[in-house]
Amino acid sequence: MIRLYHHPLSVSSRFIRLILGECELTPELVEERPWERREEFLVMNPAGTLPVLVEDGGPPVAGAWPIIEYLDETRGFALEDRRLLPANADQRAEVRRLCEWFLVKCDQEVTSYLAEEKVIKRERARSGGGGSPDSGLLRAARANIRLHLAYISHLMVERKWLAGDRLTYADLAGAAALFRRRLPRRGSLGGCRRGQGLVCEDEIAGLVQDAARRSGSRRATARPLRRPGLLTPARLRAFLDELATEEGFCVLGVTGPDAIPDAGGRLGQAIADGHHGSMHWLADTAARRTSPSALWSAVRSVAIFGYSYGPEDDPLASLSRSDVGTISVYARNRDYHDVVKGALKRIGSRFAARAGAEIKVFVDTAPVMEKPLAEAAGLGWQGKHTNLVSRDHGSWLFLGAMFTNVELPADTPQRDLCGSCRACLDVCPTDAFPAPYRLDARRCISYLTIEHKGPIDPALRPKMGNRIYGCDDCLAVCPWNKFAEAGRDARLSARADLKAPPLGDLVRLDDAGFRAFFSGSPIKRTGRDRFVRNVLIAIGNSGERSFVRQTENLLRDDSPLVRGAAVWALGRLAEAGEFRQMAERCMPAERDEEVLEEWRQALEQAQA
Repeated sequence: MIRLYHHPLSVSSRFIRLILGECELTPELVEERPWERREEFLVMNPAGTLPVLVEDGGPPVAGAWPIIEYLDETRGFALEDRRLLPANADQRAEVRRLCEWFLVKCDQEVTSYLAEEKVIKRERARSGGGGSPDSGLLRAARANIRLHLAYISHLMVERKWLAGDRLTYADLAGAAALFRRRLPRRGSLGGCRRGQGLVCEDEIAGLVQDAARRSGSRRATARPLRRPGLLTPARLRAFLDELATEEGFCVLGVTGPDAIPDAGGRLGQAIADGHHGSMHWLADTAARRTSPSALWSAVRSVAIFGYSYGPEDDPLASLSRSDVGTISVYARNRDYHDVVKGALKRIGSRFAARAGAEIKVFVDTAPVMEKPLAEAAGLGWQGKHTNLVSRDHGSWLFLGAMFTNVELPADTPQRDLCGSCRACLDVCPTDAFPAPYRLDARRCISYLTIEHKGPIDPALRPKMGNRIYGCDDCLAVCPWNKFAEAGRDARLSARADLKAPPLGDLVRLDDAGFRAFFSGSPIKRTGRDRFVRNVLIAIGNSGERSFVRQTENLLRDDSPLVRGAAVWALGRLAEAGEFRQMAERCMPAERDEEVLEEWRQALEQAQA
């Protein structure tokens, strides 16, 4: 059962009801009056935002955009050719931009004023701001409706796919912004035929022309609606805090673009020592990483956002099981890049509209040194394992950055609270920390299983155990994690089949099976061959002879990387005589020198 908490006059609520209708879902509707701040609703959704969707007793999904993402992920595939996002990437981006314009700008300049003057004032006592509507505001809001209609007409001339033969989120958002009556109790499109646009270009054009004729010279007399007062840096910062909370970020800090003068030098030393391994892009972009100003000269403030992904269970529990693999906590569900960047883009667009500012958002894929900036912004400090540690959220934070050309009040940097603790350094299975606060990626299991493209150093393979994607050991043992809570975003909660996936199932994956199984996961970006390489190393460390037959099948795999890892695993699992017979069958046909070297080394060890 789906329950939707909404208000009929809310543009976002109407938008979600239209989407539910397109998905052929009939929710139980619970009308909320935001000004009443009902306790039961606030317990479920402390931010008090609408709409809120709850399905089958699951966690509440609050806000139009999170609901859109949830419905598209859980129902979009069933719509097939009726999916509400175009296949073209540019059109998808434009749909999202137009939705933001319809839902935010129209609500700010039309709907919120009509609702306030015609409904909310009637509900309130005069002592609480109630009374007669302000006729001037109503006239201005109606004039703005005509302006919105004119812009929609222009959009449909320029973008033929909008309001054309395919329905999109942008069509629905436009319709939600223009509806003037309550939607019927059952989600519908008001008689619109499925698969067609809500309105036709000539109909809107005619409506706009009629409205313009009726308005005559009165349009010039419409007075501006917004009365925000002085947008001081403090008020903008408070607004940014509100947006961050609405989007699920647990912590936000602000710093200046010149706050990390020493970070470039530390990075340069790590590169000079070769600690970046094969990540040549770090060296190529080192100059731009030294300061946010080197990346964007107009930046005046840097906002760093923290998104909790704390695990519900012990992330190291599966390390003791030889028949399963251990996947890093962050990769056990949806790709955090998509989740966090989507939230940051929504925050950025609303902040830019309110502040009249320029913004740029980044999540882990641009030359931005998020961890030093987060320390300067007061989110935490870089621990001895080089990751960010928070007093309130431990080591389980995704970081995102928003650069803006607006001056915002800066936060106080967080001082280092590691003290004499060495837990993260001592637990590392591959001794990847040559000194506190320094990491040699070439020995780090996260680097080896994710970034490293070739065969993994044979000396490090036995130390990897069953870690097949990433490693959380140094994060998980940090004492500050005792203050951390489990992450609340269902999209980042561990999938049941990724908490401790059986190695026997994973080693059988071909490319198509790998892509299907890890669809939407960050693991997909690594590729099937590297991932199966990691699985074969875990199998070689398992001591389980039951894996011999499955592993032997991969001696004929198309990928030399997989074949080489299979040789190494069989050298540890198969009986010596059995392994020599495999070598006699396979080595004459092998043409890859690295695979042949794997055979030679494994045979030497088998004879020793």
